[in-house]
Amino acid sequence: MKYASLNNLALLCALCFLGANTSRGVDIYVRAEKTSLTLPDGKTVEMWGFIRDADNNFATLETTAGYGFQGRSIEIPPTGAGNTLVIRLFNRLDVPTSVVIPGQNGYAAAAPHATFVDDLGRTRARSFVAETAPGAVGVYQWNNVAAGTYLLHSGSHAALQVQMGLYSPLTRQQSNTSPYPGVQIPASRQATLLFSEIAPDVHDAVQEGNYGPTPVDPARQMTSTMHSRPRYFLINGVAYSQAAPPPDIVLGGNRNNPLMLRLLNAGLDAHVPVVGGLPVSAIAEDGALYRYPREQSAVFLPALKTTDVVLTAPVGARLPVYDRRLGLVNDTQSPGGMLVYVQN
Repeated sequence: MKYASLNNLALLCALCFLGANTSRGVDIYVRAEKTSLTLPDGKTVEMWGFIRDADNNFATLETTAGYGFQGRSIEIPPTGAGNTLVIRLFNRLDVPTSVVIPGQNGYAAAAPHATFVDDLGRTRARSFVAETAPGAVGVYQWNNVAAGTYLLHSGSHAALQVQMGLYSPLTRQQSNTSPYPGVQIPASRQATLLFSEIAPDVHDAVQEGNYGPTPVDPARQMTSTMHSRPRYFLINGVAYSQAAPPPDIVLGGNRNNPLMLRLLNAGLDAHVPVVGGLPVSAIAEDGALYRYPREQSAVFLPALKTTDVVLTAPVGARLPVYDRRLGLVNDTQSPGGMLVYVQN
């Protein structure tokens, strides 16, 4: 399926961020470290984030915005500029961590898996790939990164570390005017929307030292995220609030032409994005292009899923994008949560 081509090219809005480009592709220096996030009702939770190291030198620790819930995504140049991704990860957390990209071959195929012995004496997997120990630097490399939309995230104790914030959108264009082969939509007509959620009981347990087998306060011990309950719902790291609504996402280019939304779910629960009540054509998931578009009124996004949709919107339209499962609260406050507006 081919869509109308545009002549002008712009950056993939303020959410996207390029690492250091080399002839091989992109070489990114990232720190995994603790940070915090203040929510619309004033509650502050501890988060773990992937922080971009601006000068590619871990000897100095700049304060810069990070990826994922902190508003940035990783963008790989299109074919011709190199399509190798190298991530140099400095682990400043107190626990081992790692990086995986579902849908991409590479580091995970050959890396050893970290294990632990449980209470019954069984050897269990702790990570999908080799881990980077606290205070160490690990190097993760993927060759021949295919065009598409991916959710990069921690490969260690993923049920906890992804919930804590170790994730980021990752995108690569097929060309400067094409996200996939045969799909002609330039970057100025694309937007990335990352859905995520926060279960404050998990974050509080981690911050207070009560998560895991040796809690500070045994009466408040939490050993799993299985029964946690999200209470805050975010798009691109921001929960909607009438008092301080997030800025609209404004698309450029020829507004008569189609637009594309890259939808990602970093939450542990499924979400169902709806785009202004308009029908959309789902064209790819997890970076894999469908043979034929799938016409839908809503998009089902399971945990850690990505889906790319194309639609044509009226010129000047201000389209609400929200979660049909009604992740539209900030704890007990409504309206809030997963709501953002896209301007065509």
